[in-house]
Amino acid sequence: MKMRTFARKFPKPIVVGALVALLISMSAGEALAYFNLPAVGISPGQTAVSLTVGQTVTVSVGVSPASEEQLPGCGMAECPQTCGVECLDARGWCQCAGMTYSTYYAQVSAASSNSSVAQARYGSGTLTLTGVSPGTANVTLTALLEKHQPGNAVVSVTVNAAPGNSNSGSNSGSSAGAGS
Repeated sequence: MKMRTFARKFPKPIVVGALVALLISMSAGEALAYFNLPAVGISPGQTAVSLTVGQTVTVSVGVSPASEEQLPGCGMAECPQTCGVECLDARGWCQCAGMTYSTYYAQVSAASSNSSVAQARYGSGTLTLTGVSPGTANVTLTALLEKHQPGNAVVSVTVNAAPGNSNSGSNSGSSAGAGS
């Protein structure tokens, strides 16, 4: 009798919809889905640089982690969400697709907010800044590593006019063909 009363108060489509919503919310909370590890740490040796037109300055940049051994993540195509907690290895990596680790390396890029003032390049742990014309620019460094959130750091760059004549911008210590 109680079931008939329930069915009269709540039409069948509403009951079915509520059950489906409940099942989806339960399974979403239990599935490990994609890894969402903390942001990659990126720390330039200097956060403010002043240089003159034509001058090139280098800044060391630390990245942590710079590399990491990982297994495929649960929820990825190669490791289905149905794996569950019991598939994690001692390090917390999903071993659904086996125990073959791959080493991933952080990828770092540099972008100037105003490349007509300062140009920026990143390579092998070094940010290279070149003054193009007087003004200010922010250089944003972005570090990406598989399964981690991106990491960002900003270096403020001030470019001053070269003292003396307009042709006095020397490339102290930079090699020819450095590119732009």
